[in-house]
Amino acid sequence: MNSAQIRTQFLEYFARHGHTVVDSSPVVPRNDPTLLFANAGMNQFKNVFIGLDKRPYTRATSCQECIRAGGKHNDLDNVGKTPRHHTFFEMLGNFSFGDYFKEDAIAFAWELLTKVYGLSPDHLFATVYEEDDEAERLWKKHVAASRIVRLGKKDNFWEMGDVGPCGPCSEIHLHLGAFFGAVKPDQAAFDESECLELWNLVFMQFNRREDGSLDKLPKPSVDTGAGLERVTCALNGQYANYASDLFAPLIGCVVELSGVKYVPLTYPRLHPQTPEQIEAGMPHRVIADHIRAVSFALADGAVFSNEGRGYVLRRILRRAVRYGRRIGIQKPFLADLVDVLDKSLGHQYPALRERKNHVEMLITVEEERFEETLSKGIDLFRDLAARSDAARRQVSGADAFKLYDTYGFPIDITQDMAREMGWTVDEPGFQAALEEQRARAKAARNVAGVTLDKVYEDLYKELGDTTFVGYRSLEAPATIRAIINDNGERCTMLGPGSNGWLVFDQTPFYGESGGQEGDRGEFQISDSRLQIGDVVRPAHNLFAHRVSVNKGTVAVGDKGTLVVDRASREATMRHHTATHLLHAALHKVLGKHATQAGSSVGPERLRFDFRHHTALSAEQKLQIERIVNEWICRDTPVSIVETTIEDAQKAGAMMLFDEKYGEHVRMIRIDDVSSELCGGTHSPTTGFIGPFCITGESAIAAGVRRIEALCGMPAVHEIQRQRALLHDAASILSASTDELAARIQKLIDENKQLTKKLKEARTGGAGNVVDATLKSAKQVNGATLIVANLGELETDELRAVSDQLRAKLTSYVIVLGAVSADKCTFIAQVSDDQVKAGRHAGNIVKEIARIAGGGGGGKPNSAQAGGKDPSKLDEALDAVEKLVK
Repeated sequence: MNSAQIRTQFLEYFARHGHTVVDSSPVVPRNDPTLLFANAGMNQFKNVFIGLDKRPYTRATSCQECIRAGGKHNDLDNVGKTPRHHTFFEMLGNFSFGDYFKEDAIAFAWELLTKVYGLSPDHLFATVYEEDDEAERLWKKHVAASRIVRLGKKDNFWEMGDVGPCGPCSEIHLHLGAFFGAVKPDQAAFDESECLELWNLVFMQFNRREDGSLDKLPKPSVDTGAGLERVTCALNGQYANYASDLFAPLIGCVVELSGVKYVPLTYPRLHPQTPEQIEAGMPHRVIADHIRAVSFALADGAVFSNEGRGYVLRRILRRAVRYGRRIGIQKPFLADLVDVLDKSLGHQYPALRERKNHVEMLITVEEERFEETLSKGIDLFRDLAARSDAARRQVSGADAFKLYDTYGFPIDITQDMAREMGWTVDEPGFQAALEEQRARAKAARNVAGVTLDKVYEDLYKELGDTTFVGYRSLEAPATIRAIINDNGERCTMLGPGSNGWLVFDQTPFYGESGGQEGDRGEFQISDSRLQIGDVVRPAHNLFAHRVSVNKGTVAVGDKGTLVVDRASREATMRHHTATHLLHAALHKVLGKHATQAGSSVGPERLRFDFRHHTALSAEQKLQIERIVNEWICRDTPVSIVETTIEDAQKAGAMMLFDEKYGEHVRMIRIDDVSSELCGGTHSPTTGFIGPFCITGESAIAAGVRRIEALCGMPAVHEIQRQRALLHDAASILSASTDELAARIQKLIDENKQLTKKLKEARTGGAGNVVDATLKSAKQVNGATLIVANLGELETDELRAVSDQLRAKLTSYVIVLGAVSADKCTFIAQVSDDQVKAGRHAGNIVKEIARIAGGGGGGKPNSAQAGGKDPSKLDEALDAVEKLVK
């Protein structure tokens, strides 16, 4: 039975038992800052379990894509060494939200494993929490008492955190010895080293208080998880997950790319392996695993970066590249595996199939960048090693951390290179430097922000959602229900000269969300008008309004009228609808991979981030701008349809990875041009947007670009500003605007000719400089040493002088320096006999360039370096004689 059949049978089994089949959430979590990646099936249901969200069903089943490569769930270092550790895996699960409990959960799991999948009950054990008599009693209906094992809190009690829902769990294990025939089933005893955990059933029946005490939940729930890779392996009689159809095609591709045969893992009791045999197959396993994690994360919107999940991804990719090198793959290769992965899993996870080309491109670019990092890092490592304590034969922790923190050089590569030299790395020192950095980062965090989050969470639990009426009206009567002062504390009133946040029973003000800024306006109360400068949603759909009290007081219970600034709202509507048109235009010009990676829209401007690997050409920007304006000129109605998420998907509406959608959604449709799910406010027609102009395009991260643009009157003002600049420039050059480009080009060409003639004149006079420089020569250890500051010269002029000096000498060390464009340049030349005597041009310029705040290097005979501080030029040149001696 292949993995696709196993996955389908699991979901169909639970669907037959009243469960709603729920699609996997993206592996990049939506609106959950506590997670780097989705790491369990229950992640997308967390708010349901803790009572902050409700679904139209009480039973669910899913196959969730997961990554565990950071935080406490970090399997990275074990991947490839063991049969079953992975960074990416699929978690099969069934869930009950206050519906069924232990009895049904146990019966479902046992029936599916033994009756549907056909595993022998003689090969299975069940574990229960040592205090859970109920679970043991229920298991005895299916399993012999000798196959039920009680375990302690460490193994069989699950907790979401220090406080909150928790409860005992029960696990189903496959005894490998009995399964593979190493022991008779009736002689098999439970041993964690011999047992493979197939399925974990978590029974959420308690709520842990801050004092550690447990209260029973009024409606206990069930959360279960079974790794598809493990189940597939077990149902096909395989020992290691890597033998399954989920990995075999990828490993086959690695064999083809490397030409190195794969050595699979075997069951050690029957077929023991040497450490060398295990190590021989490790590169294939690491690469096959890591390409899965990287590909799915990128397909779901992650990007490589130097922090957070982007850095974890970067580490995973670099580990795969290093293992590729171990089996002889010296060029970028990981993108070749994405197609193999797509054929295996693209049907199950459409995002991978839709963005395959984009994922391949991002991986290739990142691999090429890593090659550059490796080259730089290797030179830096050698330099640091040369200055390290040779007697101890150890790279200091501080140096290892510098390589890691400043240059992005992974610690494991530093360790590998040290090992090749017969050295070690001061790991405690490295860890100490790392912890010190983490401590600094932690201290820099805004602790008040964390406290404020709790204030609003508590407020939401008390007051619930704020009723939003802003889609149909810009005015509404409202009553103040809560006040938060600038110290983040709840209070009953605000006095004159104070600022704070007001929560009302209802509001027409849009609260910042989905990239749209909050509305502006005022709260009219008695004879006062309080200006509202911002509106946010600090907890779910609770709206907080930023106010400044100039005179009088406002208090909880006060009634008044909320009025949104119409001009500001309409300008924001223009920019928001324009982002939908821009998104569609990007798809048309660049391709479907150019999906939204973030946005910000307000009354003054729009900013749109999208996934693309290269800068847009001038023609592409003009084309995008032209297409958007053509759609605006059609004056097409913008229709807003409230529908279910399922119907929206069927209608082909675009959904964004960083947004969380409920069962009911708003679909914004613009004819056949665009259809997106969006909660923001929009123009009634495209013509309402007015002119659209792009003002900037840039990179903000690897594989992510940003367009900035204006609509309506801001666009008109920008066009007029640019026109004025054009006329001013034309006036200065005494040309018409039509002639301006040609006139500028003519000036550039004339400047180039004059610059060329000046260089020729200066280079032709280099003979005088050479003669003067020769007079400063010294004899040092049998060689002619020339060190000179030649003032202001271009690099090619400096090299011309150096070449002429070299032609006049036999045995020499020449080091020249000059200044150009507020930087200094060093050139060194060393004769062959002096190279044999131990002088090295590259090492000389590298050392002296450091003095001037720069760097460089080169070959033993010839090298060049640069410095950022020209004032240090003489000091740098003064150091040459000491280096030569």
